[in-house]
Amino acid sequence: MERRALRCQAGKTATELRKHARRILTRLDPETAERRAAAAREDADVTFEPAEDGMSEVYARMPVEGGLLVKQAVDAYAITAKQGGDPRRVGVLRSEALTGWAADYLTGRTVPPDGTNDGPSRGSAPRSGGRPIEIGVVIGLGTALGRDPLPAEVPGCGLVPREAVARMIATEAAKLRLLVVDETTGRLVHRAADSYRPTPDQIAQVRATWITSAGPGSQVFADRCDLDHVTPHPVGPTSVDNLLPEDRTWHVAKTKTALTVTIDDDGSARWNTPLGQTRTVTPYDYLLAQEPENDEG
Repeated sequence: MERRALRCQAGKTATELRKHARRILTRLDPETAERRAAAAREDADVTFEPAEDGMSEVYARMPVEGGLLVKQAVDAYAITAKQGGDPRRVGVLRSEALTGWAADYLTGRTVPPDGTNDGPSRGSAPRSGGRPIEIGVVIGLGTALGRDPLPAEVPGCGLVPREAVARMIATEAAKLRLLVVDETTGRLVHRAADSYRPTPDQIAQVRATWITSAGPGSQVFADRCDLDHVTPHPVGPTSVDNLLPEDRTWHVAKTKTALTVTIDDDGSARWNTPLGQTRTVTPYDYLLAQEPENDEG
């Protein structure tokens, strides 16, 4: 091996000489080279590391033919985009190719089996813990309304510029989920459901909170009522603090007339008529303590 390597060292860089020596070893002991290559494939992996300024680094160690396949694919994606007039850097487009393919897999979008460009077909989206896999991007209400300059955040990973969030919403039709955070401790205290239909736990909590219909004067038990969104979905979230049990009479009146209802800070339902009349209904009072006696007179 030494004799062959020294014979070809002239004009080679250190990297070239190392590759040449490796090829010589492979020819001299192909069985060992085969075992090493097969064992190395078991070390394939992809790792993620958050970086500064809202960036991250994804490392992929994979078989050489797989790595070359990925590289050729992202290059082709970037070149096609540039030829189509995309002004962004090639590196940005390469990165976009990987995130786009990953998103298609997680959402169940797949390339048509015949290879045509007739649009994605629907496949089976993977799930974790019985739910679709999600990437959370948190943005404050003030920022979303354009009042605050704070960026968004992927919790535990890094910042996301406000412009990037706006682009996600505009181009990807991203679903928004209400997350209620304690302003003092920063802890998450409530995570709203992402669908129109409440979860069984939400239904149970609303029924237990009110016991009867939230309609003024109604004595219909909550388990016989419709569960109504106070602020209509999807503008209003499917959350416990946006749901009221309403018997059919009050539900129809709210839906078909100008009657409105809001929930006050103390959880009470405030009903309002077009003539300015107001009626407040409070949740069920579980306290069994006696009311204080009136000492007057």
